[in-house]
Amino acid sequence: MTYSFFTHFFAIAAAALFACAILWGEHYHPWGKPLDPRLNYVLGTLAMLFPYSLLMVFWALIPPPQPVPTALVGLWVVVGASGLTVHLLYEMDAKRHALERALVAEFAEKAARNEPA
Repeated sequence: MTYSFFTHFFAIAAAALFACAILWGEHYHPWGKPLDPRLNYVLGTLAMLFPYSLLMVFWALIPPPQPVPTALVGLWVVVGASGLTVHLLYEMDAKRHALERALVAEFAEKAARNEPA
């Protein structure tokens, strides 16, 4: 029995969103201090592999009509969405830090001129 293309498309999208959610959680980790970059790479790789592995288990239960192209598309979508998520998170952090530095510099300049804040 074959299932619709949309079943597999939504499974790929769900795996990609799950990977992005894990990466977002790892980026804003609850332990509060930066981790070793090697540990970040390992956790990031696991964050992509776990949802993709679940997707492969789903495809073992409900096989797609063309398994190899579907698996490759699923892999690229999960990895691409994960990479975009990490890039956007770092961009948001950079913008926030730039805004904080600008506010601190403005406050220091006003303090140097004895102007009220």
